Amino acid sequence: MNKIKIIQNPSSGKIGYEDEFNEVCRLLLDYGYTVQLFKTKGKNDAYLETKKAVEEGFECIVVSGGDGTVNEVARGLYEMKTTVPMAIFKTGTVNDFANHLKLPNTAFSFLKMIQSEITLPVDIGLLNGQVFVNIAAAGIFTSVAHDTKKEVKKYLGRNAYYLEALMNLPKNLSTYYPLRITTDKFTTEGEYHLFLITNSSSVGGFDKISPTAEIQDGYFDCMFIKRAPIVGQADVFMKILVGKHLDNKHVDYFQTKKIKIELLNDDELVVDLDGEYGGTLPIEIEVKPSAIYIMAENE
Repeated sequence: MNKIKIIQNPSSGKIGYEDEFNEVCRLLLDYGYTVQLFKTKGKNDAYLETKKAVEEGFECIVVSGGDGTVNEVARGLYEMKTTVPMAIFKTGTVNDFANHLKLPNTAFSFLKMIQSEITLPVDIGLLNGQVFVNIAAAGIFTSVAHDTKKEVKKYLGRNAYYLEALMNLPKNLSTYYPLRITTDKFTTEGEYHLFLITNSSSVGGFDKISPTAEIQDGYFDCMFIKRAPIVGQADVFMKILVGKHLDNKHVDYFQTKKIKIELLNDDELVVDLDGEYGGTLPIEIEVKPSAIYIMAENE
């Protein structure tokens, strides 16, 4: 592996990461890699550049950005049906997928990972045909990632998400949605505050939201929080912080390969897809096992 394309989203992540990113580029060059840097300017730039890089024979795609940028690179790799791996250098606001994999965040440790050439086949999801790597979610709090202004995220990092959630707390606590849930094993209806369909255990910087999730098991972990009084909601969210929420009576938690979710009234419910706008309900989601390859430190 010698020819590396680096795709950087310069608007992603907290201020201060630039020096470490530049050190990554310098080390790769110093150690003999052929490196080409591409900086994104807008939506789908990373996706299109990934497809171009595969066609041009690059052997690894290094992505420096947040979960949205990772999503675009993953989409490009999936559509190209390639074994060219993605290497994620964490510079985004949260970087849930990279956190789940415990990927390095210093330049020298990142170089060591590239040199190891260890790659892992990982699952992705398709939501109404759209690729996602880590999460599809809807309901209260779930639009925080794509509603928060980029300028605020750049200065505050993940704290920007907490601030946005607090600003909308009174409205969120009284909001719920009537849903029909259909999987390959059951169908049910109920009133829910939110749902999370996750590929990894890390969501929004919380690493225990889906404690049993694995990115190589061919399943999604699904969490639906039922309509509950404020006291019940508070209990759920407090337990989420420590990963003790799975046995809570207000939580439905299960694994599935396919799921369909429908809204049973005329409201509009927006879906968050890896921190970006993902359309509205109804949605159909399916797992694509071992669909792309990720570089990691250990097999």
